[in-house]
Amino acid sequence: AFAAAVDPAAEAEGLDRAILFGLFREESLFDPEIGSSAGAIGVAQLMPATAEDIARRMRLNDFELTSANDSIVIGSRYLSMLLGQFGTYGRAVAAYNGGQGNVRSWERRNGDLDEILFHQTIPFAETYGHVAKVTVAAAHYAWLYEGRDPTDIVRAMFALPEPEEE
Repeated sequence: AFAAAVDPAAEAEGLDRAILFGLFREESLFDPEIGSSAGAIGVAQLMPATAEDIARRMRLNDFELTSANDSIVIGSRYLSMLLGQFGTYGRAVAAYNGGQGNVRSWERRNGDLDEILFHQTIPFAETYGHVAKVTVAAAHYAWLYEGRDPTDIVRAMFALPEPEEE
């Protein structure tokens, strides 16, 4: 769903398209009209204030969060910004769900752990589960639509090295 919006957004932001598909699937099941009890709206499940801030930075004056295209474009930029701040998709997705301040706090306590162990220390069950679900969904999309080995996504999410040649 929404490949016509996700593909150019992934390319523009330098993001892995399968991870974007996995994120948007877990955020909204690709329902552009969905809203959360917390107030997040659209495919990318953005809070209106966050969306307004990012849209302003992107110089988007007119956007609608229930527009799948607008939500995907803004959500992709937001994930890109989080990836720039936190360095890995796993931490960026955790921040997307659980908040940047919380991830910074977890980094102060456990930032020296490798990414898999860092994920294991996330104290919010929802955020811990969200990162895992995005990883599984992204691995599925990568395999289904691109023929990629699902372990490529696990390596990308958790900054794992490529296996050595034998």
